[in-house]
Amino acid sequence: MSVINWSVATVVRDSPEAVRRFVSWYLGLGAREIFLVFENPYDLVIGEIARQPRVHILRGTPAFWQHVGVQAKDNATTRQDHALRYAYSICQTPWLFLCSLDELLMLRDQRFAQLLVAQPDEVRAVLVQTAERVFGLKDETEPCFRLPMPPAEVVKSFGGDLGGILIHSGGRATRSVGRPAIRTGIPGLKLREAMPFARNGRAIAVREIGWQAGAVVMNHHADRYEDWLARLPTRLAEGVYITPLQSRLSQAMNGDDTALRQLWRDLYQVNAKQRAALAKRGYLLTPAEKTLG
Repeated sequence: MSVINWSVATVVRDSPEAVRRFVSWYLGLGAREIFLVFENPYDLVIGEIARQPRVHILRGTPAFWQHVGVQAKDNATTRQDHALRYAYSICQTPWLFLCSLDELLMLRDQRFAQLLVAQPDEVRAVLVQTAERVFGLKDETEPCFRLPMPPAEVVKSFGGDLGGILIHSGGRATRSVGRPAIRTGIPGLKLREAMPFARNGRAIAVREIGWQAGAVVMNHHADRYEDWLARLPTRLAEGVYITPLQSRLSQAMNGDDTALRQLWRDLYQVNAKQRAALAKRGYLLTPAEKTLG
């Protein structure tokens, strides 16, 4: 049996259902500890989740933010970085994985603990690529995720000006940087938008991996149009999307719902022909019911 050598931390701004899914998923994968930083310190789901023995609840009270070196009025990214840095400082496992609440780690053919323990000593962090969920034109029960693509494939898949916008992000609407699993105990470690840097802003040695190397982060941030729309203003304020798309989404928000809904469809819907083409070229992931922990 492999050693459980990793934990996971995230900031909670989403629905109780998303919290339950996150906790259930990462407990199933074998995380030793789950650190949840609640922006709303009185979130009703806390009482339910706190009963899990491996879950650590960090309530975003004014006292907590002051303790981690920021104020409640500071912007969301600053609060997030300081909160995750605090989780890093109290983590008891050799590795800490950082991601958003709507991101679930998917493993191909080995447990995450095995993947991490196989890293050479000089690798201080493993950066796992992200894949965004896509939808067919009809309701589907089986989720699919579009894997990162090279520029030519992005243009082929999206076409038009949207292909030009997404060409440098591998076809992903959100930030194209992956999610890090970081060795704990690195002196002077800093976090900037969940990316690790050593003292004085110097980058640490990072290895980037994707599905071919054994893992990918499944991004569920656009699961339903209504939920995506409700969170859109907050996500735009947080700079979640790549810069050219931020402007496009902001402009669409100032128009009617028709334009915004069409943009969501252009980003996240694929017809049968597009889906088949993505699958044939190896850029479509259909997760199995069971994944390795």
